[in-house]
Amino acid sequence: LSLTRGDGGQNLIGTETDELLGVLRTQELLAARRIDGAEQFFSRAIDFGYSKNPEETLQIWEQEKILGDIVWIIRQFRPDIIISRFTAEQGGHGHHRASAILALEAFKAAGDANRFPEQLTSLETWRPRKIFWNTWRSAIEQQKLDVNELSVEDIGTYNRLLGKSYGEISAISRSNHKSQGFGAAPRRGTYLEYFQLLDGDSLRPDIFAGIDLSWKKIPTGTVIDSLIQLAIQQFNPEQPSQIVPILLEVSGKINEITDKYWRELKQQEIMQIIRSCLGLWLEASADKYYVAAGDSLRISLNTINRLEFPLIFKNVKSSFSSVDTVIQKSLQNNIPLELKFQIVIPPQAEVSRPFWLKYRHGKGNFNLDDPLLTGTAEAPPPLWFTVTLQADAEELSYQIPVIYKWTDDVDGEKMRQVLITPAITAAFREKIYVFPNNDNREVEVVVRSLKKDCNGSIRLHLPPGWSSSPDQHSYRFTRLNEEQNYRFIVRPPREETALTVQLLSGNGEAIHCYQLKTIDYKHIPIQTVFAETETRFVRLNFSPSQKEIGYIMGSGDEIPQVLNQSGFRVTQLNSFEIENSDLSTFDVIITGVRAYNTNGWLKTGHKRLLEYVNKGGILITQYNVSREMVVDSIGPYPFQISRDRVSVEEAPMQFLQPDHQLLNRPFKITQTDFEGWIQERGLYFAGNWDSTAYQTPLGCNDPGEDLKKGGLLYTTYGRGVYIYTGFAFFRQLPPGVPGALKLFINLLYADGKNGK
Repeated sequence: LSLTRGDGGQNLIGTETDELLGVLRTQELLAARRIDGAEQFFSRAIDFGYSKNPEETLQIWEQEKILGDIVWIIRQFRPDIIISRFTAEQGGHGHHRASAILALEAFKAAGDANRFPEQLTSLETWRPRKIFWNTWRSAIEQQKLDVNELSVEDIGTYNRLLGKSYGEISAISRSNHKSQGFGAAPRRGTYLEYFQLLDGDSLRPDIFAGIDLSWKKIPTGTVIDSLIQLAIQQFNPEQPSQIVPILLEVSGKINEITDKYWRELKQQEIMQIIRSCLGLWLEASADKYYVAAGDSLRISLNTINRLEFPLIFKNVKSSFSSVDTVIQKSLQNNIPLELKFQIVIPPQAEVSRPFWLKYRHGKGNFNLDDPLLTGTAEAPPPLWFTVTLQADAEELSYQIPVIYKWTDDVDGEKMRQVLITPAITAAFREKIYVFPNNDNREVEVVVRSLKKDCNGSIRLHLPPGWSSSPDQHSYRFTRLNEEQNYRFIVRPPREETALTVQLLSGNGEAIHCYQLKTIDYKHIPIQTVFAETETRFVRLNFSPSQKEIGYIMGSGDEIPQVLNQSGFRVTQLNSFEIENSDLSTFDVIITGVRAYNTNGWLKTGHKRLLEYVNKGGILITQYNVSREMVVDSIGPYPFQISRDRVSVEEAPMQFLQPDHQLLNRPFKITQTDFEGWIQERGLYFAGNWDSTAYQTPLGCNDPGEDLKKGGLLYTTYGRGVYIYTGFAFFRQLPPGVPGALKLFINLLYADGKNGK
C-alpha cells in the first residue's frame, strides 16, 4: 500500500511533474509489482511535497479520511500481517512517519464495527493478527534493540523455480522506479531483515507464528487441498492440460465456499491456472487505439486452443454495446478462431482518464465519485469482452480487455489500451503567455479531430478586463486526425495580474475542451491523460531586453519555454557547445535542476563556465543534490550544498538586504511576490558559504526552525556574476507564479556592482 502516488517528487527521467508525475509513478509501481508479484493499493492522499513532520502531513491529508481509506483496503484485502516501513519517530519525511501512525490506527480500527460503519454495506470488519516494523540495522544499534526479540527473515533465499533469489527479484523490481533514480544492484547470498512486533495477538515475535496458512482455515478447504495436491502430483510440464479435469473439480469446490471473499479470490486464481494449463490465447484487438464517444470501432477477437484439451467456444458478450453472440463452435488444436465486430460507443460514454484525476482536488487528497474505487491502482479498462468457453461440462469465463497493437521496427510487437476520447482535443501552443507592459499577444490553439464529421466552436474563458479577437472560432472536421490552428489576439488589462485561462467549446451550452498528454517510456505502458485545456496568462509591467540566454538542461524542467515566452532568446547548450562555442555571445547561462548530478561532461565543462563568468558573464546555478556531484565545488568560492529546505510554500520571507539589486531591478520584489507559490519555497539550499564572498539577500524558514539564508547566493567573480539558488523556480515558473517569475527575471539582469 502506497498512501500517495508520488505526485510531489522530482523526476529524473523527464519533465512530468505533479499529476502527470503521479501517473508515471503509479505505472512504475505497477511495473515493479509485475516483477515481484505483489498487489498494489493506493489511498487518496496526495504527495504535496516534502513535509518535515507528520502533524502537518496528517492535517493536510485530513487524517480521518485517509485512515478510512486504509481501513477499507484492510477490510477488502484481509491481511493477516501488516508491515510498516517506518515508525512515527523514524523515517525523516513527514509522509513516511504519518504512514506509520496511520498503519497502527488502521490495524485496530479495521476490526471495529463502530469505526467507518458506512463501509460495512460492502465489506466486513477484519482484524489483522499482527503488525510489524521492518527495522533497519542502524535503528537496532541506536535503540539498542534485542535482536533475539525480533523476527528475522533471510530475504536472500534462492527460489529454485524462478531461478533467482528474492534479493535479485527485489532489485529488478525496485529498478522500475526510474523517475526516482532508484536503480538497485542485486544482492546475492544470505541477507537478514529484522521485524519488530508493534501490536497483535501474540507475544511471539515470529512473523507467521500462530497463523494458519493452509486451506484448513476455509470450510471445505481440506477437500480442495487434497485435489490441489493430486494436481501437483500428476502435473506434467510437457502435457499441462492433463490436470485440467482436476482443476475443473477444484473450481467447482471453490464455488461451494460460502465466504464471498475467499470464493471470489480463489476462483480468479484457479481460472488463471486453468487458462495457463490449456495454453489458451485470448486477445481482442482494435483497428486504432482510440474511439470517440458516439463513434464506431472495428475489433478482432482471436481465440487459440494451443494444446489438445477439447474446448468449445460458447458465446461472447461486450461491456460497451449490444454484442451478445452465441458461437457454439469447437476450437481446433492451435487453429485460430477469429471473430470480427464493429461496435458503437454510446454517446454518453465517459472519456478515459485516471479515475483520481476526474475531478479537481485540493492540496491533500483526491476526490472520487465511486467509493468502490478506493484503494485501486487504476480503473478497469474501458472496453472489454467476456468470453465463455466449455471444458468438459464446465463453463470458463474470461474478461478480455480491448487493446491496440502494432509492430515497432526496433522493439517488435507493442500494445496499448484502447481509449474512449472526446470528439476533439485542443491545446494551447504554449503553457504560459507573458504579457509585457500593455502589449497584445497572439494566442494559438491547435484543434485535432478524433471523430469524423464533427463541428462546433471554441472560445477563451476570459474575466472582465481581458478581451480576445475574435470572440470565438468555429471548426468543422470531416475526417479523423485533421488539425486546424486558430489564433486569438488577446488584449490584457493595464494592471499586473495572473490567471488560468480555460478553453471552452460547444454548439450550445459551453463545455470544457480537453488536451491530450502522453507519457511514453519503455519501462511502462503508454499513458494518455485527457486534461482540461488551459493555459496561464501573466501580465507584467516591464520591457524585456533582447538578452541571449544559454540553458544547460539537468534532469528536466520547463524553464526555457517560460523564458522564451517572456521575451528572451534561449538556446539549449550541450557539452560540444560549452567546449567549442564562444560563450561570450550569451548574456546569461543557466544550469537546470540537478545539472551537476546528471551531466558527467560538466566535470570538464564547469571550468569553461567559470571562465565565462570571469570574463563578464552571468551564471545562474539551480539546485543540485550533494551526493554524486560531478565536481567537488560548483561555485567560484567555497560553499556546500546542504539538505536544508523550506517545505511550507507560505513560509514568511525575510528581506536580509532589501536594497540588493536582485530584489529591485527590473522589478521591486515585495512580500506579495511570494504569495501563491506551489508546494515549497526551495530545497537543497547552500550551506557553509564564505560570508566574505557571497551575499544572501533573502531568508526563510519552516515554522519552529532557524532562519535559512542559503536559498539565494550572489557573488561577483572577475567581471561577471555567479548566483546559486535553491528556490524551487522549476515548480513556480511553468505554472506562471508571477512573483517567482519576477524574481527570476531579476536574476537575469544582475551585474557586478557589488549587489547594489
